[in-house]
Order: sequence, then structure tokens, then C-alpha cells
Amino acid sequence: MLQLSKILKSRNEWRDKAKKRTKEIWEMRKVHKYYQERVASLIEENRALKEKIENSSPNSQDKKK
Repeated sequence: MLQLSKILKSRNEWRDKAKKRTKEIWEMRKVHKYYQERVASLIEENRALKEKIENSSPNSQDKKK
């Protein structure tokens, strides 16, 4: 009976460890997805601002000449 309890305890520890690892991986993927979306939005915002600057640049350069 002692060996059976050791096996069950070991098995439960293994399950708990696997569940913890699964949750950590899930959290990591969730955070990674959030940051990927954030990076994409910042790239789009940066592109829009650069386009705005390029469109207003020729006017300001003409005034300086």
C-alpha cells in the first residue's frame, strides 16, 4: 500500500506541475499576442505620422528657400 500512495503522490505532483506549466505557457502566449498587436498599432501610427510629415514637408521647405 505504501508504494501505491507513493505512485499516486508522484502522479499528482506531475499533474500539478503540468497544469502549472500549461497555465504559464497560456499566459505567455496571451501577453505575446497583446504585445504583437501593440507593436502593429505603433508601426501603423508611426507610418501615418511619417506620411503626414512628408506631406507637410515640401510646403515648409519652399518657405525656407
